[in-house]
Amino acid sequence: MRVGLVGAGNMMQITHLPSLMQIAGVQVVAVAELDRDRAEKLAAAYGIPRIYASAAELAAHANDLDCAVVVTQREVHAAAIIPLLEAGVPVFTEKPLAGSRADAERIHAASDRTGTPVMVGYMRQFDPGVQAAKRLLAEGAVGDVRFAQFRDFGGNWQMGAATLNSLALEPPPAVPAASAPPAPPHPESLDRTLHEWIEVWVHDVNLMQHLLGAPSGVRYASQGPPRLAVLDHGSHETVLEVGHLNYPNAPWDQGSAIYGAAGRIELTHAPPLLFRKPSAVTLHTPEGSSRLNVPSQEGFTEELRYFLRCVQRGDTPRPAAAEGVADIALCEQIVAASARK
Repeated sequence: MRVGLVGAGNMMQITHLPSLMQIAGVQVVAVAELDRDRAEKLAAAYGIPRIYASAAELAAHANDLDCAVVVTQREVHAAAIIPLLEAGVPVFTEKPLAGSRADAERIHAASDRTGTPVMVGYMRQFDPGVQAAKRLLAEGAVGDVRFAQFRDFGGNWQMGAATLNSLALEPPPAVPAASAPPAPPHPESLDRTLHEWIEVWVHDVNLMQHLLGAPSGVRYASQGPPRLAVLDHGSHETVLEVGHLNYPNAPWDQGSAIYGAAGRIELTHAPPLLFRKPSAVTLHTPEGSSRLNVPSQEGFTEELRYFLRCVQRGDTPRPAAAEGVADIALCEQIVAASARK
């Protein structure tokens, strides 16, 4: 399987490329990156034979590729992905699908028009603990859902990453300190808030919709801290609680609880970059509590395995572009609701 890379930054270095190198039969044949020096270092470290200056230049060599993995800033996703789709190259892209709904819809339209798939990298969907929780819900293990809560206050998300690649990592982004009380919302602050939801909390939005389905609307939202959203699922409400509340280098703090008429499912998520560490899933019922045994796998590698299998078989991988658009649209609804207080 001949794979082309778009981007050579931190996330490519410490997650996607090491994951690809674990998968049998993968040949990384090219990297497209604006920063030539960084591209040359990556290519030398991993034996990548060709370097291109842009995704468009990579797309011009589509005959040399079976697929591409795009890990760049969200603002340039459309510019990176659409030329590849138009050249017939299936694309895996790190979330979010784009930095705006307009760009996400452009990508979705290009995928539909060309018949070339694009998969959005929501790695939690491929976490064995999350998959086990979804099976429990489908089997009715806790009965009808009455309430759900999703929490993400972050922490040391890079735990374990520094030992996984041969390149010196770029300095990680500073961990935000506890948020100050918010000023009254105005257009500029709402725009920043939306960008944050799309970049950071879209993972939680997608996980919620993956497990529970799409809500019918947003009942309440706040600017925070923490940022809160109360979503209407018809038979129950779902609460999202997210924000930068942790002290610098705090342990990772993300989890969810789904309360049913006959029990409760709890998920505790491992730091995203802690390889081979799935989320913990515990089922509570009147008979007692049990922690499920799940495979020692993490979502980043498993989502790429799945994507490559789909490409080999000619299947359409999921989550596809439509799901990425829907998640960004729900982020927009949450931020709009937070301005109506």
